[in-house]
Amino acid sequence: MAIDHDSLYKELITNFFKEFMEGFFPEVSEYIDYNYLDFLEQETYDVKTEEKRRIDILANTKVYGEEGYVLVHVEPQSQKQGDFNERMFRYYCNLYLKHRLKILPVAVLAHDIKRDEPDKFNINFPFCDVLDFKFMQLHLKKMDWKEYLRRENPVVAALMSKMDYSEEEKKQVKKEFFRMMLKLEIDEAKIEILTTFMDAYINLEPEEEEEVKEELLEELPPGEVSKLEKLVTSWEKRGKEEGKEEGKKERDKEIAKLMLADGKDIEEIMKYTGLSKEEIEELK
Repeated sequence: MAIDHDSLYKELITNFFKEFMEGFFPEVSEYIDYNYLDFLEQETYDVKTEEKRRIDILANTKVYGEEGYVLVHVEPQSQKQGDFNERMFRYYCNLYLKHRLKILPVAVLAHDIKRDEPDKFNINFPFCDVLDFKFMQLHLKKMDWKEYLRRENPVVAALMSKMDYSEEEKKQVKKEFFRMMLKLEIDEAKIEILTTFMDAYINLEPEEEEEVKEELLEELPPGEVSKLEKLVTSWEKRGKEEGKEEGKKERDKEIAKLMLADGKDIEEIMKYTGLSKEEIEELK
């Protein structure tokens, strides 16, 4: 099943925005007044492609020592794109023209390519520098996950899944993620956001998941064993529920295919299966 990268990053960063900034941009975080924070839903018109594009993460907040609000635009990029630096500039222009506020642009490079990417967009002449646009950049695949193990930060724990590790280290990353979760005081709903993100990018075989659980139970002090069992139980329960839901969806699609073959109209199929019109159209 395809991963919805945009939704995963949006849910993670909007729910843990302060922790995201503290974990990766501490020099910026100390200036942000988190008492003033909300997120704006935005559509911008891209002049180059003549398309509307949705800005997933746009924080409206305040900075100590500054009058009024500022915007923080966080743009996760799951695939390498040649003109990404120019696209960041186009987003900036569109947002500034709409809001006339200071904007801090942040790019999260979440693809699997380690090669350096530009963090600026320039327009120059031999006789004049017209534009020098810069944005902050977090290049996850260039980061060694082991360097972040001592960070008691939920976003850091989740984003270890997109950092640099070998195939042989995947199980260890997952184990250390759970170890970090045990140190954090987070409610169950937010733990689900974190485990969903981790599972999307480090999806172990069932026997490997069991090995992670058993190894942790052996290594943890007695006081943390009960916390782990509660965490794992909640995680396993969610996995089973998601599996059941996915299985039901597949059965509904098979029924829809049979009904289409029998010449049934889409409205009847929608009523019987619960699938959307778009989902049924894709089955034709």
